[in-house]
Amino acid sequence: MDIKEKIAIITDSGTDVPKKYVDKYNMYVVPLIVNYNNKSYKDVIDIDIDTICDRLKEEIPTTSLPSIDDIMETFEKVISDGYDKAIVITISSGLSGTYNAMRIASESFEGRLETMLIDTKNIDIGAGFSAIRAGELIEQGCSFKEIKEKLDDAIKNTKVYFCVKTLEYLRKGGRIGLVASVVGTALDLKPVMS
Repeated sequence: MDIKEKIAIITDSGTDVPKKYVDKYNMYVVPLIVNYNNKSYKDVIDIDIDTICDRLKEEIPTTSLPSIDDIMETFEKVISDGYDKAIVITISSGLSGTYNAMRIASESFEGRLETMLIDTKNIDIGAGFSAIRAGELIEQGCSFKEIKEKLDDAIKNTKVYFCVKTLEYLRKGGRIGLVASVVGTALDLKPVMS
């Protein structure tokens, strides 16, 4: 395999890239913060999805963007590992401040690390697909510029649809009102969302 450029992939834990791809493409994952009333945790490091699901009956957590320290340490690690370019792939800037925090942090490394920021305009694995695609393109030896073009095309054509079993957590999380929840539950509605 002839890789023309040494390119790292930095992403956030909200992209939910499966561990096998994180390992395969040596991705650097910056953890989002999972907040409960009494404590905050670093996603994937201090708490996992099974624990979050187990605690849903007690409390629905909120999330916040990664700490600036974690972001800066990740950029430093990328440089110390010998990379001179990085593709930074985040969940939607419309849903989180993560993209903007990564953008601001990347400016501190100008001259040391050339960065390309990718706003996936998506969440969860929908955003993760862009990180996986970036890994494939790097493996194929695509240039930094080619990767940007191909990822922009992929983002335009990626959309995630999902269906929930219950409206309970949409109501508790403030995504739908009480009336919509009661009527939807009574009618056994299973909305398809995007």
